[in-house]
Amino acid sequence: MTTPLDDAPTPLAVGRSLGRTAAVLVVLSMALSIISSVVVGLGLGPVQWRRETGAVADGDGLREAVYLGLAGAQVVWVALATVGLVLGIVAAVRDRGRMPGVVAIVGAVLGPVVSFAVFSGLAVASLPGA
Repeated sequence: MTTPLDDAPTPLAVGRSLGRTAAVLVVLSMALSIISSVVVGLGLGPVQWRRETGAVADGDGLREAVYLGLAGAQVVWVALATVGLVLGIVAAVRDRGRMPGVVAIVGAVLGPVVSFAVFSGLAVASLPGA
């Protein structure tokens, strides 16, 4: 005797790539955010100090524009990490790459904190006389 469920099509195999995709997005956003923080943290402090003391050097305006552009790029990296966070949550809940999904969740939470700490530390350390 057969039941209607016996004739039902079998579901497609569930892939694990969602968790990997989330982890890659988060790692990429963390790396780019930290690189931006390093460049801005090392460069913006001396430019601001020269502006406040009146010892403006040639090219400071351009440097400041580049540093502010990189600081603005942080919005893009946070958005990328947010996408990775959402994908990581979905992957962890639906078992579509649970471990990479958890890595993405943790990275998306810690990435901005680490990036801001790197920026703050380097900005203070790069000030003349610090």
